[in-house]
Amino acid sequence: MNLIHRLYHRPSLVCLLFAASAFTSHARDVFWQGGNSSAGFHAYDNWVDGIAPGNDSTKETGDIAVFGSKAFESKATLAGSRSIAGLRFEAMINDDKWMISRGSGADHTLRLGSNGIQIPQGDTKVIIDCNIGLQGNQRWILAGENSVLNVEGDVGGPSRLFILGRGSVGFSAALKIGGLAVSGATVETKNVVDAPAMEIVLGDSATLKISGEGLTAGTLAVKSSARILLDPSVKTVRFAGSSGKPWEEGELVIEGFQPGKMNIYFGDTAEALTPEQLGRIRLENSGAGSSLFLSAQGELQTR
Repeated sequence: MNLIHRLYHRPSLVCLLFAASAFTSHARDVFWQGGNSSAGFHAYDNWVDGIAPGNDSTKETGDIAVFGSKAFESKATLAGSRSIAGLRFEAMINDDKWMISRGSGADHTLRLGSNGIQIPQGDTKVIIDCNIGLQGNQRWILAGENSVLNVEGDVGGPSRLFILGRGSVGFSAALKIGGLAVSGATVETKNVVDAPAMEIVLGDSATLKISGEGLTAGTLAVKSSARILLDPSVKTVRFAGSSGKPWEEGELVIEGFQPGKMNIYFGDTAEALTPEQLGRIRLENSGAGSSLFLSAQGELQTR
């Protein structure tokens, strides 16, 4: 049973965490302190005891970079590319936000292993201004309701990403990964996302907020209740045909849909969703009719 399939069959966030337990790591924690004038991520003297993360994304032998109470400054600069097993952001210093910014050079990719990203405390703000390459299926956990992670570079790789918790994650650039599963958290795509192979799974009151001109993704599965919020800038949202994907109890609320100004597609046929799936969709604050169907081209329409 693959990991996305596991996510379809777990009744709670707690179970989802167990489903992702295959990602549990034995990697070493290394602690950011800063202080070097360059704030370089690569510089040994910016890390406690001069131990910088090794250039290794393997969960057994790579390092987890920890940004927390041992830090003197909140910003690290990535010059070139780097591979690490994972990232953990703890309480901020001086109420500032944590930031990993891009430096000089053509490639600014942080290759992130299957330990992923952890933000265990609320009110923690993080900006990652470099590209991220997923090196294995991984979970990003934002435990606190007010924890925020904004990724301003491209995120890519064939792996699947699980976003869990009560915080929010924003993607400002390209998002091309093998799959995106969201449980409880809010995920916002702030630019046009063109990822027709990216499966999306929403559950446990997850919210997918779509900004920019729209989104093209793979299939959509819904586990318990979930919500899609459409920014007024959106023109087209397109999912692949999803009639073979599980939609469990609860409803999918689509908020902000403007008939005549926006188009939502599922595949390219009238059978791309089952009648039962269509019955689980509710349009909120749209002024549209309540009876939904798919046109012969797969467009979601109302009667």
